[in-house]
Amino acid sequence: MAGFLAIPPIGTNYDFHSVPYQHLTSMLFMCVNSCCPRRWRDSGNFPLISSWTGKIMKVRWKKTLWWTAAVVVVALVVVKIIDIQRRPKQVAAILNIPSLPASVRVVDCKDELIPTDVVVGCSIEMDPRDFPNLLRGYKFTETEVNETSHTAILTKVGPEFPVTSEFAVEPKEFKDGGHVKVCTDRERKRAVIDLYIE
Repeated sequence: MAGFLAIPPIGTNYDFHSVPYQHLTSMLFMCVNSCCPRRWRDSGNFPLISSWTGKIMKVRWKKTLWWTAAVVVVALVVVKIIDIQRRPKQVAAILNIPSLPASVRVVDCKDELIPTDVVVGCSIEMDPRDFPNLLRGYKFTETEVNETSHTAILTKVGPEFPVTSEFAVEPKEFKDGGHVKVCTDRERKRAVIDLYIE
């Protein structure tokens, strides 16, 4: 009968994969248009093959997007963990000391994206008795200041607190210029560290 899709008998080895997808879909549409009442087709209520394939593709895309988002989130978490673990070594390297005293906790570090310069700011907390150990790497010059941790250095990092002392040095290793600053509160419990290399 014209318009009907010929279905092979049971047991026939029919390779559906050999038929192009568009051609197979066209044959199915011909079958639907031939054997279904016109009022069903016109009403739009008949579940056409195109709607089925569209739903399948939509579900697959949603799953792909969910998996992609999950991978991105996991990658960001791993990067954050690695960054947190390397912060103590980073601060010690900035201060030119082998390691940080045991009481020092790195609250946060932030790198400024400046193509020609290196700008890093870190916020730390510590036992005041350990503060002098932070200054052993360089010969710092102390200056009294009246600022906050967000205005005393180039980078706003960590919670803001009053700063009363600034310890600064311009290392000879910085051939094109730069400085290392340690700005602390009156009790020497909190400090911000500023690295600038031109």
